[in-house]
Amino acid sequence: MNQEICPARLAAQQYGNSPAIVTDGIEISFRELDRFVEGASNRLESLRLDRGDRVPVLAANSPELVIFVLAALRNGLVCCPLPLRTPPTSLSGLIDQVGAQALVTDEARAAVPASVPKALLGDVCETTAPSGNLLFRDFHSGACAVFTSGSEGRPKAALLSYENLYFSAVGSNRNISIREGTRWLLSLPMYHVGGLGIIFRCLLGGGAVVIASATTDLEEAITRFRLTHVSLVSTQLWRALRERAPLDKLECVLVGGGPTPRHLLEQSAALGHPVRTTYGLTEMASQVTTSVPVESEDLTSSGAVLPFRSVRIGPGGEILVRGETLFQGYLDGGVLRKAVDENGWFHTGDLGFFDRNFRLHVRGRRDRRFVSGGENIDPLEVERAIEAVEGVFRAAIVDVP
Repeated sequence: MNQEICPARLAAQQYGNSPAIVTDGIEISFRELDRFVEGASNRLESLRLDRGDRVPVLAANSPELVIFVLAALRNGLVCCPLPLRTPPTSLSGLIDQVGAQALVTDEARAAVPASVPKALLGDVCETTAPSGNLLFRDFHSGACAVFTSGSEGRPKAALLSYENLYFSAVGSNRNISIREGTRWLLSLPMYHVGGLGIIFRCLLGGGAVVIASATTDLEEAITRFRLTHVSLVSTQLWRALRERAPLDKLECVLVGGGPTPRHLLEQSAALGHPVRTTYGLTEMASQVTTSVPVESEDLTSSGAVLPFRSVRIGPGGEILVRGETLFQGYLDGGVLRKAVDENGWFHTGDLGFFDRNFRLHVRGRRDRRFVSGGENIDPLEVERAIEAVEGVFRAAIVDVP
């Protein structure tokens, strides 16, 4: 792998006029995307930012947001997508957490106060003929700071390099085929590592990222945009089943982001949906394990370990991970804090085990485990047992002193 590479330029050279971004009424080819990224790269220079500077962006999914992320990557900046549902009073804390030098927002969020210089996404990423500037991204340095879900309190800003994002996409694409003609719906926000993962999988494989409007339901999107791939969390899968979306027309339905009730997977598999279960985390740049189609898998499994990742089960059943996709550490007040043990393993806080076929089974969170009658209780296992009872859709177990 070249030590310095621009993924948008490489994709333009490989895939040319094939569609890179598809949205309502617009198709942007890989060659056009490269030109737009080049123009945004030039306009970012007017903000007088240096390589390594952190630039939070507060914006909804759009072609402009994809262009901005790739332009920041090209200029050696660290792009920090901010969760859109963060209360305005908490945004300043996230901006300070990454040590920001500027803030970029879309028009809808232009009034958000900030202590750093601000720019509008539309001004940076306008689709006009660009001038001829080209910088390259250092393969190993920080590229994106992605906020975790905050399951242990305040969200953490996990710093990912382009190396992490690259190997995450390559390993995923070896399991789930991406090629010219693939159309993957950007059904997850780009401040979620799963959303970023879709962008880089398609860039490397030659597939198109489809960005539908917020009012477009999944059934309509599948038909209108001729989708081949979607990524869903369990709630989205439940809605798709309830609304009878034609998931059987797709090549892949990737389901993850947390526990998925077994009955949903069984129902989906019975309808011929090409469901793949997955386990991943922000700190590993998205997927760690992923299944083959569920008709040949145990539905409770999260699949086998993907290339460029390593997984072991540590003391107490905790899942430990490392590999080329492992993040660089957490940003705290702009300072990078490492988060691995002396052997380079990251302790996820998740509990799990491998079956005899080397498939990972996730049992829940270590911080949810409690002791009753001298026995360790993992709530997720109890919840899954209750959810297997006919008529029960979802269960939640909590410990009572």
